Amino acid sequence: MKMIKKSLINYQMLTVLIISLSTLLFEMAYNLHFFSDYFNGYKTCSLKIVYSVYALSIYSLIAGMFPALPYSFSVADEKRSGVLRLELIRYGYRKYIRNKILAVGLSGMISALLPYTVVVVLANLFGSHTIDSNTINNMEHLVWRPFARLQNGSMIIYLLKGVLMALFGILWAELALLISLYIRNRYVAYILPFIIYMFLHVATINIGWLTYSNPRFMIRYDERFGAPLVLPFVAFVIYILITIVVSNLRFRRMVENGEF
Repeated sequence: MKMIKKSLINYQMLTVLIISLSTLLFEMAYNLHFFSDYFNGYKTCSLKIVYSVYALSIYSLIAGMFPALPYSFSVADEKRSGVLRLELIRYGYRKYIRNKILAVGLSGMISALLPYTVVVVLANLFGSHTIDSNTINNMEHLVWRPFARLQNGSMIIYLLKGVLMALFGILWAELALLISLYIRNRYVAYILPFIIYMFLHVATINIGWLTYSNPRFMIRYDERFGAPLVLPFVAFVIYILITIVVSNLRFRRMVENGEF
């Protein structure tokens, strides 16, 4: 419980949330004119706003750096400070790494999901719940088509996209934890997840199955209608499980080799 509390309540998490929300709200306010339209008596379709914010905002370009910052590098920090040795004596390495992986995943999930939730709430408070014809026409070409014409279809889309954001945060937080177990240089460990994110962003566009590792695919999954809706969820779970297994193996090897 103490580890989970530390993973969620820290200055890094506050910084991540402020930057994320500022980026997304700037897009809503200044580029999409969402709030000014509301005060001028016009309500924009809330689903259109949520869809457009993540499609147009710079957030999608830098989102990979956020889940790692709150807690993913805590093992490396505890190792440098000498706290890790005491923690291992107190808990044992199996319980320690299990709790650490849980806390890191939770912090990554919150760092990605909370800003998304705020955007959805604001879009529904100040926007129109009716899906307009333009939004329906746009959705007709995407995997979200089956839900676009349902009475509460937008809520289903919000929920599914929210699950994607949660899985996205978990994956990149766990990946950063894994990197920190291999890379001794603190600054390289901090920046490498972001470099990987940006590389995948550029290098895996429309390249067969590699597209499934592209961050735009991961965050939004605005694929053409006919693509399997379940695909990104399955891909995320596989990536996360692989990362967790490798982290466990690496940490056990570090303990066996006396690297602490």
